[in-house]
Amino acid sequence: MVGNAETFHLAAVSGRRAEALKVLDQLTELSKQKYVPAERMALIYTGLGEKDKAIEWLATRKHSIWLRCRAEGQRRGKCSIN
Repeated sequence: MVGNAETFHLAAVSGRRAEALKVLDQLTELSKQKYVPAERMALIYTGLGEKDKAIEWLATRKHSIWLRCRAEGQRRGKCSIN
């Protein structure tokens, strides 16, 4: 997977749906192993016109940030997100 979320958003809105869906599949699998920003997924889903799925990913954002902060905060000894 080469590119960023904006590139694949543009692919989706310009009719390269299969390319965008392939990247979403890859990012979904990657998210099971490491942190993938919800905004990235949501941007691609909005390009595909799948706003409900975009909202689902954004709804996980606070939880994802908290988990990331917790992991990083343990190393640094602090975390400011509630």
